[in-house]
Amino acid sequence: SGNNPCGQLYLTQSSDKEKYLEINWNFTCKDVPDMIVLTLHDSKIEDEEAQILYKISPGSVSKGYHKTNYSVKNVPLPGNWTETDDNPDLDAKCFDYYVASVRNNVVTYSQCLAIQPTWMSHFGSLRIGSMMIPGTHNSGAWQGGPPLIKKYILNQDKNFWQQLVYGIRYFDIRIGRYGKSNGLYINHSFIKCTALRPELESAANFIKKSPKEVIILDFHRFPHPKDFTIAYHKEILDLVADVFKDLIFPFPKLIHRQGPKLEEFWKSGKRVIISYNNPLVNEVDWLWRPIRREWGNIQYLDILEDYIKSRASVPAKGNPMTVLMAELTPNYISILKNVTKNLRDLAALVNRDLADWIRENNRSDNLNIIATDFFTGNDEETPPLVKIRASDYPEGYYKTKIKFGQPWLPGNWEYRETLIRADPGPHCFPYWIASIKGSEIIDTKCLGIQPTWMNDNRLHIGTQKIGNLFIPGTHNSGAFSGIPKFLENYILNQDRNIWTQLVHGIRYLDLRIGYYENEGFYVNHDLVRITKVIQIFKEIRKFVQLAPKEVVVVDFHRFPYPSNFNATLHDKFVSLVYDYLGDLALPPGGLQVGKGPTLNEIWAQNKNVIICYADKAVARENYWLWQPLQQHWANTKNVGSLRNFLSRAIKEHRVTLNPMFALMAELTPQPIDLFFRTNNLRKLANDVNRKVTMWFRDDWARDVNIVATDYFLGNDIINVAIEANSNR
Repeated sequence: SGNNPCGQLYLTQSSDKEKYLEINWNFTCKDVPDMIVLTLHDSKIEDEEAQILYKISPGSVSKGYHKTNYSVKNVPLPGNWTETDDNPDLDAKCFDYYVASVRNNVVTYSQCLAIQPTWMSHFGSLRIGSMMIPGTHNSGAWQGGPPLIKKYILNQDKNFWQQLVYGIRYFDIRIGRYGKSNGLYINHSFIKCTALRPELESAANFIKKSPKEVIILDFHRFPHPKDFTIAYHKEILDLVADVFKDLIFPFPKLIHRQGPKLEEFWKSGKRVIISYNNPLVNEVDWLWRPIRREWGNIQYLDILEDYIKSRASVPAKGNPMTVLMAELTPNYISILKNVTKNLRDLAALVNRDLADWIRENNRSDNLNIIATDFFTGNDEETPPLVKIRASDYPEGYYKTKIKFGQPWLPGNWEYRETLIRADPGPHCFPYWIASIKGSEIIDTKCLGIQPTWMNDNRLHIGTQKIGNLFIPGTHNSGAFSGIPKFLENYILNQDRNIWTQLVHGIRYLDLRIGYYENEGFYVNHDLVRITKVIQIFKEIRKFVQLAPKEVVVVDFHRFPYPSNFNATLHDKFVSLVYDYLGDLALPPGGLQVGKGPTLNEIWAQNKNVIICYADKAVARENYWLWQPLQQHWANTKNVGSLRNFLSRAIKEHRVTLNPMFALMAELTPQPIDLFFRTNNLRKLANDVNRKVTMWFRDDWARDVNIVATDYFLGNDIINVAIEANSNR
């Protein structure tokens, strides 16, 4: 339902044996559709004759569920997705059944009952431990068991092959061993359900036909016999190795805390993860350690709802994945009280609301694997947080109500003084945006960090001079926190500390310095002191040590307090800077000529901090300091005036003793705003930031050097700079 302008509308299958089609809707638009129709073929395609099978009128009911009398029990999978067909259609998705919303006799949206055999192919940059993965609980309990208790034994009604074609990628497996040989079965507790080998062979067959899907087989319990011997475990592992051979992705010796990216699995050609709950994982190098499971053992729907909405899980040591078991579990008391109820009935209660619990509570950003019973009764595979129609927003901007806050930095980039290694390359927060046309994903992009973008693009930008490089920066970089609340609106220009700015990709820091007797040096915003400089120096130092090819420009641009910042204070401050950053500072030498050194020349010296100093005399006296860097500042609160000023500055700028120059792409409150408490810095940044992205992407990408902004996460200047540098 990702491109439905009116909310959710989708088809599921009932948990009972007949597999009746179920219509689910959750409309959020003002004008609810007049009619919902179930059709054979797509009613939105003019050249198809869509046969109307079923009609319902939602009336004033914005959220609902309706079970039809149309069974899909024996309907074949679309696209030749049978085990015997060697060439299934990788693009196949839809059964012939569609649900559509109608308003004023016009079809406003339609959605098919679908399979998802290749869904992972769209998400190569996601890590296995940070993405949302649909799974099944007691995956092999789809047949078998004594007739009298089957209704309490079977958790599924699809075999492994069918589950995979629908989109399931996690399998919860319990093993029983029977007889003398070839006696390995998938169990539900001590009850034998189905032979293990055929299910594993089906999974191997699927993996070979669907070239970018990754599956996780979690051998979680070994309930029969009670004395499950090492010999039996080795029998299982021999079978797994024989079936999957070189498709098994071994547990990496060096593993990211969120696991490998999907594209790493693709590149290796190995796309099967075997997680094994036994000490043998320490002896067999291709086994993954047990996955942490969250299972509430819950009998009541309201308690399960609270559990799913609130449960936060942390991966176990040695495995980046977690799984939430989203099902009701009968106990002996509940069975006796509700003798007519069974696992299908309980699954129907849960599956009807599960997708909404996830969507409405933003759980898709912090869930990894979620496993269900009778999975075709839910819409777990696609839980978008927000859906909009692009044509409704011609300015190309939409503000959601989802709070970003201060999340943990991905890629092991969270600051700590003891940090000795972080992962290079871009990394994603769990927020993605996708553009969709029809049912096809056109493009996807995450909200992410770019901690090593200069090194990542070294082949493209190594020969570029520092004065020609597009460098993203921040204005008043140190003005991010630490002052009384009532001053924040007109003092703070950022909301991320220096470390986080650098990790996101900022490479120019604009710092103003004040000195206070008996307290030392602070970063100021004019006369207001904000934070001590020493912590900032520590963060800069730690960052460039972890990312030695990233060139950081530190601009000590003003010294506003005291008003007489004399030579003694300059000497004292320069000495402090040298103590923390001197060995990393690149001396200008003859490098300030023209547009300055290339990045290759800078990297060759193994010094990657350029320190610019506002006082020319002090800079001349200290060989490692660069001359003042010119800032072009409009001092305006008007968006149009700022654009005109920046355009002129780009055309009129002349090279000074410093090869670099900075465009201050921010709006500035005027004295009258301070008096009337209007146009605060956050508001002004919000007014201009999306314009800044467009100006420098579309008009000035080839003409600028440093671009500094306020509240930089409100624009895309870092990615604009990376792309522009790669194309210069």
